[in-house]
Order: sequence, then structure tokens, then C-alpha cells
Amino acid sequence: DYNIFEFQNALGSKNIEKSNRIVSYFNANPKEHPLAMVVPYLYGYFTKVMMYQTLDDRSDTGAARSLRVAPFAVKNYATASKNFKPRKLERIIGYIRETDARSKGQRNKSVGNDFLLKEMVFKILH
Repeated sequence: DYNIFEFQNALGSKNIEKSNRIVSYFNANPKEHPLAMVVPYLYGYFTKVMMYQTLDDRSDTGAARSLRVAPFAVKNYATASKNFKPRKLERIIGYIRETDARSKGQRNKSVGNDFLLKEMVFKILH
């Protein structure tokens, strides 16, 4: 079993194999991990990675206070911050927003949520 936090960490560390395993698991269990729940978590995660890049105080305590996360979670944001440049993070936020809109039927008539999740993850990692 996988959860959204493992998924975020796999994406943030650019672990393609684990990310794809989690996508397959989420797509096989859509009631427990619906796209409508995954997308907001990823949006929040990558937004915080962007915020982390702008912090003056990147100590565990200072970053945790600024990002409003537990101090132990700061290392995950730091790792993702190293793996994604600001321009790429801007595009990732765009991919997430596009996936959200398409999952709600905008500019999408026939593509299922399982494909949308795979496509979004591919775009994030490549």
C-alpha cells in the first residue's frame, strides 16, 4: 500500500520507478485514491517546494515554521528544491492545474482519470 506522502516524496526525489508503481497502485484503487484528492495534495506540495526555494532561513525549524509543516518534512522539500528549478516548478504547477481542469471535463471528452494521472506524472518527471 502506498499513500500520498510516499507519492510526493517519490516525485520530489525524481524516483521514476517508484512514482510509476504508485501511479499504478492509485489507478488500481481509485476509490481510496481518487484523482480529485491526489491533485490538491500535489498542488500544495509543489507550491511549498517553490516557497522553500525563496526562504532566507532554510534551517529545519525556520523552514518548518514558514511552510507550516513538521520539521522532519523539511528535508523532503529541500530534496525536491534541488531536483526542480523554479521554471520547472512553474510548469509543474501548470500541469497540475491542467490535470485538475481536464479531470472535471474541461478540454477533455474521453480521457479517463487513470490516463490523466499517468500523463501528469510523466510531465512532472521529464
